[in-house]
Amino acid sequence: MKKIHHLHFKLLPFVAHFDFFSKFYVMLDEAGTALKQAIATLFKELLDWLKKEETLAYWVRRSALTAQIADADHDVDRALVAVNAGVNAALHAADAATVAAANRIHIMLRNYGSEITRKSYDEEAGAVRAILDQFNTTYAADVPVAGITPRVQELYGAFNRFETLLGQREAEQGQKPDYTFREVRKGIEGVYDKIGYVIEGTCAVGPAPDFTAFVNILNPYIDRLNIEFAKTRHDISDCEPEGIPDQYYTGQALTPTPHVLYVTPTGTIVLELGKHYDLSYRDNVEVGNAKCIILGKGDYKGGKTVTFIIKHR
Repeated sequence: MKKIHHLHFKLLPFVAHFDFFSKFYVMLDEAGTALKQAIATLFKELLDWLKKEETLAYWVRRSALTAQIADADHDVDRALVAVNAGVNAALHAADAATVAAANRIHIMLRNYGSEITRKSYDEEAGAVRAILDQFNTTYAADVPVAGITPRVQELYGAFNRFETLLGQREAEQGQKPDYTFREVRKGIEGVYDKIGYVIEGTCAVGPAPDFTAFVNILNPYIDRLNIEFAKTRHDISDCEPEGIPDQYYTGQALTPTPHVLYVTPTGTIVLELGKHYDLSYRDNVEVGNAKCIILGKGDYKGGKTVTFIIKHR
């Protein structure tokens, strides 16, 4: 019996599955009613998996907050440095009142340590929130005397944006689906495998007279699809990697693996590590912000960096 060519389904964006099945369903008119009914059941199963895939893709696209949080954290760090610089300058002022106010603030800041910017996002947020509370209460009178009011206001603004984004990320994480891309792709692959088994089984019991003609039409169509979605070389910088969860410090290099999606106008393609991209890491041992660098390969070129957090347990 003539075999059906393998469809490289992993290259198909979301909508392409529907295009394939609509044409495939029409072709099945030539292969018999029993076969068409069996395939219709499998198509419903495929729809369930595709909906799960699109849900995951939507969640990952929303997780672009990771990059925004990294930018906001940088703004907070920069504002903290500016506050410290202003306090240090005031310590050398000619006016005794200014020096005294700056000294009190300097001691308070020193109590929070010099490694605030190397803490995890949540730990850094707690420390900065405490500092701002101190500026608003105990040291409210010292801030204008030390001449750092604009710098403290800049820190307030940067921190408010940072804290808002952290809250949004926490809310998103609570909404994440309880299934993974790997499970979904395995489910989709299983449906396509079942289609092949059903066709072969149906034709073994009672071969449709026009089955060979049906396969002769189907195979070139599958071949065209495979070529169409494999021929274009994309830029990995256009891809949307899934946010990496916070990692716990172990003293060893941490190498979490993000899922990487290529979003097209017609749907989403899940990329494969080793085939479409490789990974490298920076600053991935000590507590703080680490980087995962995604480097395109094969049909994908360029690179993209994902930031993740290493924190103490």
